[in-house]
Amino acid sequence: MRAAICLRGAMSHLQGGHLTTKITNQTYVPFESVKRSIDIHLCNVNSDIVFDVFIHSWNPDLQNDLDILYKPKKSMYEDNAMYTNDIISNKIGTFNKTSQQLTICKSLELMNTYANEHNITYDYVISCRLDVLIFKDIDLNIYDPSLVYVNDNIKADFRFVMNHKNALKFMTIYGKSKHFHQFMKLKPDKLKHGIHEEVLRKILTCSIRIHKLPFNFFHKYGLTTEQIQKLTHCKDW
Repeated sequence: MRAAICLRGAMSHLQGGHLTTKITNQTYVPFESVKRSIDIHLCNVNSDIVFDVFIHSWNPDLQNDLDILYKPKKSMYEDNAMYTNDIISNKIGTFNKTSQQLTICKSLELMNTYANEHNITYDYVISCRLDVLIFKDIDLNIYDPSLVYVNDNIKADFRFVMNHKNALKFMTIYGKSKHFHQFMKLKPDKLKHGIHEEVLRKILTCSIRIHKLPFNFFHKYGLTTEQIQKLTHCKDW
């Protein structure tokens, strides 16, 4: 069996959030930990599946780092500022959410181009954010590949799991003026944010402070306590 991991989106900074412009430290979050979490909780758990990685990122300055880290079959790095007018014209909800729809479509297009070039049909296609840490096993054997799964609830967007056929439909969402759950019928897979996975910059706020996960819980992903203490979100200010 084969699975495609389609990574997408913008990388968080140590201090940042959708609702703030008070970014005082432009250092990126320690994103290598995300790769380690994917290895531990997705690839190693499903050792009978061959995984191919694809990346579409809004951070051209991270191209070398991310390509070395993930060794993707195909990748593309762009500044979403070049799509500002187009994103505004097709805006659904917020600029960031619409930009996310665009990067999802572009990452899936990379996957499908590679699949066509190599005559591959993927059994599973997993769309993931580049800045979300997973800390619960994802056993693909319990997923019905004919369905489209999302974490937590149907309005969430950390990760989507589907088959290749559904991925081809999913990659046409941009420009439809619909949220994900309006465009496709989604099934929650019960991985809850803060408890089982979280945006890396929010771990201190949403996992450790709210759900009382200890600092050393995250050490297995290569994060130190000092690094975690620097992970701040707009709610911390």
